[in-house]
Amino acid sequence: MLSLQQLGSRIRSLRQARGWSADAVAKLAGVHRNTLLGFERGTGNLELSNFLAICAALDVSIGLSPTAIAESVAAASEGELRQTELQRRLGALTAHGAD
Repeated sequence: MLSLQQLGSRIRSLRQARGWSADAVAKLAGVHRNTLLGFERGTGNLELSNFLAICAALDVSIGLSPTAIAESVAAASEGELRQTELQRRLGALTAHGAD
């Protein structure tokens, strides 16, 4: 699973690959530019609602359902290496923004 810093780096890569400025994405997402940049650097404390807004602004779909979260918790507690739906979707996000 990705760390918050790795996820932020992937978001930055997606934004830059599209040629969008941090100001433009922040405005589309309804967050402050510093919030976005802090998240991209892995230094910010990003709220889930802001993360989802940033993903929406970048047209990246992240599904967070109670079932997916429960599967993730169950897999971790059982020590399984299987991927949950959330992990698959995060993996798809990272595939688009490889460093």
